[in-house]
Amino acid sequence: MSQALQVLQLLKKRPKGVTSMDAFKVGITRLAARVHDLRNSGHMIVTHTERNKNANYARYVLRA
Repeated sequence: MSQALQVLQLLKKRPKGVTSMDAFKVGITRLAARVHDLRNSGHMIVTHTERNKNANYARYVLRA
């Protein structure tokens, strides 16, 4: 199974979204690139920028 399909499955399973740490746990190190591929395939994915005390990070959410 391709990494893009793995990311799509993660997005479908997690309605609150997926972060790079979530993707890294399943062996995907370039989440933004896979999200880009999925967007080019017609999937509506929204990016939310979030913060913790150490860094900013993206959370990707699949829209129906």
